[in-house]
Amino acid sequence: MKTKKIVGRITLLLILVAFSGCASSIVAPVPERLPSSAVLQVPTSLLSVPVKINISGLKSLMESRLSAEQEDKGLLWVAGKNLEGYGATVQMGVSRSGPVGLSAENDGKLVWSVPLAINHGIMDYPVTLAYARVSRKLPFEGTMSMRGLTKISLDQKWKIKSTTDVNRTWVERLSKILETPLGSIKVDVSDEAEKQILPKLRDAAKKVDAKMDEMVSMRRVLQTAWTALFKPVKLSDSVERWLVIQPQSISTPRILSSENNLVFTPSIFASIAVKTGVRGDSLALAPLPDNILQSVQPNSSPDEEVNISLPVFLNIEEAKSVLTGRVTGKNYEMSDKTELTVTNIDFFTSGNKVILKIDFKAKRPGLWVLNDMDGQIFMEGTPKYNDGLREITIENFDYDLKTKEYLTRENSWLLDDKFVQSIKEQLRFDLRENIDGAMKAVQNAIVNRELEKGVMLNGSIKQIGSAYLYITNDGFLLQVILQGSASISVTSPDL
Repeated sequence: MKTKKIVGRITLLLILVAFSGCASSIVAPVPERLPSSAVLQVPTSLLSVPVKINISGLKSLMESRLSAEQEDKGLLWVAGKNLEGYGATVQMGVSRSGPVGLSAENDGKLVWSVPLAINHGIMDYPVTLAYARVSRKLPFEGTMSMRGLTKISLDQKWKIKSTTDVNRTWVERLSKILETPLGSIKVDVSDEAEKQILPKLRDAAKKVDAKMDEMVSMRRVLQTAWTALFKPVKLSDSVERWLVIQPQSISTPRILSSENNLVFTPSIFASIAVKTGVRGDSLALAPLPDNILQSVQPNSSPDEEVNISLPVFLNIEEAKSVLTGRVTGKNYEMSDKTELTVTNIDFFTSGNKVILKIDFKAKRPGLWVLNDMDGQIFMEGTPKYNDGLREITIENFDYDLKTKEYLTRENSWLLDDKFVQSIKEQLRFDLRENIDGAMKAVQNAIVNRELEKGVMLNGSIKQIGSAYLYITNDGFLLQVILQGSASISVTSPDL
């Protein structure tokens, strides 16, 4: 009997020892994985396209039609012309007395100034001396300035339209006094000159208008710039990363002035984004839209606001690798003194959240048998981007709902806020190097960049604006908006 008791005790001890070598498992249910619904929104940018047209050639054209020679080779020559009502005749020539003045003003205006001079002027009229009528010759000279205003506009098809109106402004009106039998008579010589010279000036102005319309094809210039923008710009030789500009529409240009230039400044509305992968040649080339003929503020500056969408992607596998190095193999002491070791992790996205699977081993305190445990649990949280630190953190991090319900029923010792906080502190992903490197590449790409012959892109990045974090099926997509300015300069013909 005694022997049987000893054998029974030994058997029980062996059973307990056997059980003590077997770890019990805690396996929380796997949460449902939801697909991502992230849709990237690329903001609109405004690219100024200043088209400068040098107007110096118009001065030369006007001067070639307004002679500076005198007498019959000048603009006007009259000899023996009767002055009605005065019984006198007049001889005079009118010629250009200096260079034509031409200045550009805002709102598409050209102001002309043509200096004119009267030469070889002689007024021949009869007078009575000692009961005899004799002829008296009265010489005269004078100067005047004819002024003109040309208004420039663009029609719906981007064709330049110019209309010039000429008026007159005398520097000093010229009049002469005739001593006649009826007394002294004042004759306005300026008026006689105006009658003759104004038609000639207006005819010259019409020819200048026609020449301007003929010489410059604004549509061709803008079409060149529009087409060039559809060509992607490579940002790096080592990475397939491209700056892709997609024009959408174009505004009615402001017409400004700069020294001897008229500056047409339409703004192209476009989306600008950095894309990684194959070259973005798949963009469909859209034709240049018509001019929508909207009114513009003449004194406002050209629009050059640029918002470049810069995507910075953190692959979920890369994030998992970083996190594995931080927590796998680490020991954690739970609130009830249980020693828990993380043996493996998995990390994946679900909708707008991330889920962390933790495989662990644990040694429960105070038990001499059945104290080794292993298992898996799930935690979840919402990724957030910290602008100041330029890093992604996980907020509202806690046990997954199904895990929490499962542990509440049987293993509540695992519901440990201290443990959750320790894991959360490791969920930080620094993106500074990614952002700075990509931003530098974009800046280099938009400084004096020739898109094609005669079309230059020139811009600068001033600051990082907003940043938007999207959760995708493959990781984290941070859309950084780089703010700055940019313009497209186009080689244009001189007038």
